[in-house]
Amino acid sequence: TPSSHRCVASPTKTRSDNQLSGPLPDAWGAMRAVRDLDVANNKVSGGVPPSWDALGKGLQVLRLGRNPGLDCGGMPKGLAKFAGGGGACA
Repeated sequence: TPSSHRCVASPTKTRSDNQLSGPLPDAWGAMRAVRDLDVANNKVSGGVPPSWDALGKGLQVLRLGRNPGLDCGGMPKGLAKFAGGGGACA
């Protein structure tokens, strides 16, 4: 599951193509130093946690696409710049 992957402060977090499954971890919202987060092409489900709102302040790239069970309809306000067509979930 995504929560079993430990993340340390780093500007880039690539977790794409790792067969991650289950919900996106709330704790990842605390990764303030991350500028590029790629969780595309996995089996992530549920929605984007509200705790990820704070990521929007420094995040420049967010890739969540190709996760068939992921609902990006309730994207936190802080991540609004990544919502919509061609956005993070494309």
